[in-house]
Amino acid sequence: MRVRIVRSGTSSSGASGTATRAASGCGCGLSTGADAILPLLALAPWLVRRRRQRLRSASPTLARLLAVALCSSAVALACSSPPPAAGSTDGGGGTAAGSTDAGGGTGTGSTDGGAAPPGDGDGGGSSLPTGELRSAMATYFDGIGSPTGGCGVPSALLDSDDYVALNVEYTPYPQPYTVDSRPISNPEILGEFDNGRNCGRWLVATIGEFCEGGGNGGANGQDFCVNGQWVPDELSGAQLDMVVTDSCQDTNGWCRDDRYHLDLHRASLQRFTKDGTPVGSALANKWNNRRITWRYTEAPSYAGDVKIHFVKDAQQYWAAVVITHLENGIHGVERRFGDTWKSMPMLADNGQVYLLTSDPFQDGEGPPYVIRIRDAADQLIHGGRTYSFGLPCDGSCQGYTPAEYTTSP
Repeated sequence: MRVRIVRSGTSSSGASGTATRAASGCGCGLSTGADAILPLLALAPWLVRRRRQRLRSASPTLARLLAVALCSSAVALACSSPPPAAGSTDGGGGTAAGSTDAGGGTGTGSTDGGAAPPGDGDGGGSSLPTGELRSAMATYFDGIGSPTGGCGVPSALLDSDDYVALNVEYTPYPQPYTVDSRPISNPEILGEFDNGRNCGRWLVATIGEFCEGGGNGGANGQDFCVNGQWVPDELSGAQLDMVVTDSCQDTNGWCRDDRYHLDLHRASLQRFTKDGTPVGSALANKWNNRRITWRYTEAPSYAGDVKIHFVKDAQQYWAAVVITHLENGIHGVERRFGDTWKSMPMLADNGQVYLLTSDPFQDGEGPPYVIRIRDAADQLIHGGRTYSFGLPCDGSCQGYTPAEYTTSP
């Protein structure tokens, strides 16, 4: 399924206009048409030697991820020309998958509960500490695609319907608006999405100034309020808690010239409040891609514990789980083998999806599983709590399937 996304804006002359993109991370949507690609053959050991082979042959879900990677390559060629003007279909960038080879690397983790050693995914992006304020431009989009957004979480498992997408790449004009393979390997162009490392984090967004009498259709290198002026208005100061669940790799000025740009779920505009009063439709009716400020925060009114689901088509040789209901994001999953903790790989840059098996699969990596989780501060959550569970599916999982775990302590 392709979901059309509309980013509001105005042309440089001040006339209203829009720029459209496909759902799930400002680019190639995950098409359910990929379900027809090859049967599940992942039980054959030779299929798990490389992730690229597995994506081609193991399952419909993995075929979807491969389709996205191929789509991203095609978009990279299509986007080598200047970005389209407002009102055109911009083609966008990659989505939930991206490069099929890099996934975070593995290695032996510490056993003392200290800070995790840097992984392959480190070395770029800001991973802003909680509370640090950023000024940015904001746009909106209609919703994540199918089956997931850029963080690998399907709609049914989202922690909130108030969510945002973060920039995959920061390539301000006059740099070309290229669409690079994901995960991004060059730290100099790494956007705030940070190869998925800011997925699952909460932030509070505050509405700022309105562009009166002007605007920008997303042209590269152009001021965000052409022929107008920034003015505070009656909606400035409205706030909303939102969760990071998607990525944006559009080839326009909003996504590339502004490192801390936020793409907001359109329905969320109705739920901003000012002085305790909902703004309702007023913000959507007076939008024009506003200035905002925002900062990371811990999950509001957090209670309970994480939720762990095996993804569709997961099985013992490809034990992929998506982890949600996080208090402060996720930077790593470690699995216990005997007395040793081993860091497990993120699936591409799907920041909330981790493999509990190595690539290739190693003897002794089948169920049961004992894991612990590190948050965005690289600290073990809940004081190093462990989660123990088995594989809840006979063969491969037919859908996103909850893992019923026990904890210690």
